[in-house]
Amino acid sequence: MADFGKLLKNFRERAELSQSALAQAAGIDRSYICRLENGEREVTSRSLALNLADILDLSLPEVDLWLISAGYISPRMQEMAAGGVSKLLEEINVLSETTDAGST
Repeated sequence: MADFGKLLKNFRERAELSQSALAQAAGIDRSYICRLENGEREVTSRSLALNLADILDLSLPEVDLWLISAGYISPRMQEMAAGGVSKLLEEINVLSETTDAGST
């Protein structure tokens, strides 16, 4: 499973945003971004996770992985779950591997 803090840092750097710039755009404190990236805090709400995803301009598959790593399920994943748990887990693993390959 992908680590939310690592994803946050990778996506933030890809967007060429500092912690301060991301925090300001999201209306939160910079120290919260730092704590999220370091794994010291969890995302406080699904709406905040979605707001950050929007600011970071994540693709739909990235949003799926993003929400899962934050402990939430995306609407697309709910639809996939209708096909069975094994199909859902397979898709999650594919998303995770794709993101891991892009960060190395």
